Amino acid sequence: MTGVEVLIDDTPMTIKISSYDPEKRFIAAETMQTLIKDGRINPVYIEKFYEQSVKDAKELFIKK
Repeated sequence: MTGVEVLIDDTPMTIKISSYDPEKRFIAAETMQTLIKDGRINPVYIEKFYEQSVKDAKELFIKK
């Protein structure tokens, strides 16, 4: 959905997000952080938090 590659390593507490596009990486990282804080990781919440992260990122990018 985000256009990035998510790598979950054997290292505890480590998730790597890989993409050449910094905007996609930022949005994916924000989405992942929100999902982890919320604790409900399923397709419905992934989509919901992704859309919210895109909206928040656009507002942040416009401000700067």
